[in-house]
Amino acid sequence: MNNRNQRKAIRLLSLNCNSLFKLSKPNSRKHFIRYIRLKQPTFVTLQEVDNSQNPLNHFSTLHKQFCSSQSFWNQYCGIVSLDNQFHLEQIPLPEDSRCILTRVSHVNQEVSPFFIL
Repeated sequence: MNNRNQRKAIRLLSLNCNSLFKLSKPNSRKHFIRYIRLKQPTFVTLQEVDNSQNPLNHFSTLHKQFCSSQSFWNQYCGIVSLDNQFHLEQIPLPEDSRCILTRVSHVNQEVSPFFIL
């Protein structure tokens, strides 16, 4: 059988974190991220991420803890790619947007490009 025809399903996990990723709860965050990674999603979208005092540092920490190939964040939400076979391109939205729009493409063009909002 041709391996090229045996595509892995794309798995999208979307969560309302309700501040589960607060800096004051590093162990809870670490265990929760470990649980998410065990589910092996291709992409994770997160709502209500903690907008801490130092958001850039906070988002960098989340990116590292997810071991993501790519991630985009704003003060309200984030999108994380856990599969390096996909490339995310952020589509600009107004600064106060409560969402992130990305164009997703497969590095070998095995999947037609699509969008995640």
